[in-house]
Amino acid sequence: MQRFFDTLEAIHQFTRSLDQHAFLCASCKTCGQFVSHGFCHKQHKFAATKTVGKRILCSKRSGRTGCGRTVQLYIASEVPRLHYDTAQLFAFITALLANRSITAAYEKAVGKPEPRHAWRWFKKLTQQLIVYRHYFHRDALTAAAVFHTHSLTRQLLLPTLQTLFSRAHQALNHIANFQKAHQVQFM
Repeated sequence: MQRFFDTLEAIHQFTRSLDQHAFLCASCKTCGQFVSHGFCHKQHKFAATKTVGKRILCSKRSGRTGCGRTVQLYIASEVPRLHYDTAQLFAFITALLANRSITAAYEKAVGKPEPRHAWRWFKKLTQQLIVYRHYFHRDALTAAAVFHTHSLTRQLLLPTLQTLFSRAHQALNHIANFQKAHQVQFM
């Protein structure tokens, strides 16, 4: 089932036709039990709430035999469970690729010096390293530039991210393209 879409309207069109599709629930393995369940919102500090997706429910009401679990569908330009959108995350990654420190890269991307959150973002990226490497061959990794750093984690992560973004199709938002193409959340 597709989880990332270009626009909110595309998600809405998709959820209108759930009865026509025979999606299998990953939890209970029943088919055709999904119903639209509401919107997903992101609350930014001191700003209005932004709608970033919709939920669908494997319904167990009105004669349906589902399990009651929900699945979130997101706009591709939003990273699920992350306060900032893909533009700030991309700025963080490009600053890392420019050999900035982790805290300086976070400050450049977000505009606030918060080292604790910078290290959280870096940890999430390193936890997804296997997912990133899954989408290209080992030969592409050897062609990536070598980053001179004392950290083994950065020596593995930075060439992987560089290769991943160099393989993207010259679009403005590589992270949104990754999420939409592979239907996996980036971080």
